[in-house]
Amino acid sequence: MKYFALVLLVIFTQPLPPLPRQASNEQAEKANQKAAVSNKSKPTADPADSARAVPDCDANTYNTYNFADSEQQESVKQPKIWSRSDILTLAYVILTGLLVLIGCAGILFGLRTLKAVEKQATLMKEQSDLMVKKERAKLRIELTKDVDLALTDSPDLISIDCKLHNYGGSIAFINFDLYKCWIGDLSSPEEPGDAGNLANLPEVIKPGEPCEPVIILSDKSEPELLTMWNTADQRIADLRKGKLCIYLVGTVAYTNIFDEVWIMKFRRRYTVFNLGDSFAKGVWSKYGAEADNEEYKPN
Repeated sequence: MKYFALVLLVIFTQPLPPLPRQASNEQAEKANQKAAVSNKSKPTADPADSARAVPDCDANTYNTYNFADSEQQESVKQPKIWSRSDILTLAYVILTGLLVLIGCAGILFGLRTLKAVEKQATLMKEQSDLMVKKERAKLRIELTKDVDLALTDSPDLISIDCKLHNYGGSIAFINFDLYKCWIGDLSSPEEPGDAGNLANLPEVIKPGEPCEPVIILSDKSEPELLTMWNTADQRIADLRKGKLCIYLVGTVAYTNIFDEVWIMKFRRRYTVFNLGDSFAKGVWSKYGAEADNEEYKPN
């Protein structure tokens, strides 16, 4: 069956034989004969001359065109045609490059803006801290008067005259206050073991309006009681001679208008100096560490 199919394929692919020419009419044949006679009577042209007249031809190949050179010239002259995928690829590369440049510029601008914002925030914080520092309340205790050790109305209390000033720019709201006041040695001020006493401060201390705390000299052996001192007490005599001194330790906690809590501590010592001829002068001075004589804001 396969061979039969191949035979049929060969038969059908063979070219058909030419059809026999039909007899022409006499007029057509006569016209052809006349044309042949006229062609023979004409002079034959030299093929070499014809080849010379036609470019890219020689004597043996008259009227032959040089197709190889023509195709090569056309291939050189013909410009490259961009396909649609090439155009899309080029557009994609260009747009990607532009996006990268825009992204880099955005990052640089963002960093520059961030630095400017940080600098502005730092300046604003410095200005705010400066304003708070200038306007916040600031307390300070002032002890300038001598302690009355004469005890003309013996026995009597010995009070410590002092003032608590607010030299800040706003009011101070007092949270609590404690103090201790006792007689001790010059070299070793042994502090009483009690918690301390209240100075009866007002709730609010305004700038330029100092208050007067109530501070009483207590007996170190009985600090919780109000001590009535007598002129016959040897400790009072030693105070007058400068052998002993009065110690005052205090703490005041307050809140300012910026809702900040501050603590003011102070340590003072009163010593009498005998200058001769029954003349004596008492002087208040600081003692202890610097941290116990300053204001600070707890963490």
